[in-house]
Amino acid sequence: MERLWTDCRFAQVNQHPAPVGLLLHGNRSRIKAQVALPMPCNGIQKHARQEPLQCDRTSATIQPDDPKNPSTMNRCQLSLLLITALSMTVGAVWADTHGSTLIERPAVGPGMNAYYYDADPEHWKTIFERAGREVFDRRFEIVNALNITPGMRIADVGAGTGLYTMLFARAVGPAGRVYAVDISERFVEAIEARSAEYHVENVVPIVNHQRAVTLPPESVDLVFLADTYHHFEYPISMLASIHEALVPDGVLILIDFRRIPGISDSWILGHVRAGREQVIKEVEAAGFQYQGEPVKLRRNYCLRFSKLQ
Repeated sequence: MERLWTDCRFAQVNQHPAPVGLLLHGNRSRIKAQVALPMPCNGIQKHARQEPLQCDRTSATIQPDDPKNPSTMNRCQLSLLLITALSMTVGAVWADTHGSTLIERPAVGPGMNAYYYDADPEHWKTIFERAGREVFDRRFEIVNALNITPGMRIADVGAGTGLYTMLFARAVGPAGRVYAVDISERFVEAIEARSAEYHVENVVPIVNHQRAVTLPPESVDLVFLADTYHHFEYPISMLASIHEALVPDGVLILIDFRRIPGISDSWILGHVRAGREQVIKEVEAAGFQYQGEPVKLRRNYCLRFSKLQ
């Protein structure tokens, strides 16, 4: 199978950086990239799983001693501010001795997602898409509650076997776009094959990494996370990347397990690191506003956030 990569060169102009193009194959493209923040790089690059999040100060557009431009702030600086704010909530970031690199400690065990890298999609389909799993049983109700309209651009982050990807593809119609984002290349390949089988032309499979969704700035209207947030090894970086990818006033939908000590079962207490209220605090600290629960679930909760300017 031909491997296709993102061309991550960016135009160097005093405005929002934009990618100069994607490698395409037929009517579909598969993207595999490493850009966590919009920074210039040379040529086409593969992703690294756990590289430090870095910001090259030389790429900033602001000149602090320029009185004509005292408030200019590029996306890299804004993302660093969001990461710093969120670190006050999660407490997992520190700077190196030069102050130019932010290093985030893993929020979950580093091996928590190891088995997904070489996952068997058919095996996991029997787990993800089965009766008794709440996000499967109530999938149509959940999708209907999101007020999706034709032409929308949606990122299904942690897409897995493509359950919601396929539902979103139908909802946004031919004019829309669904990015199926997952760290597992085998999951991404399975979604690509599933799209081809059902002649779905508006799905773009993306292999991301643990620190970023690897989407261009302001490229999506809605980001969807279903039982995925608790798998984020670097939630600060991931939330900053999601914030970056959303358009102004874009929507983040976050579904995860209710974690209530003394009530939740032992598997959830051991597997899920944070409860609902803590998750809300973390997401709000990343530059989002909590807007309530569009669907009331029993075993899970479904949270809606909007991106703040």
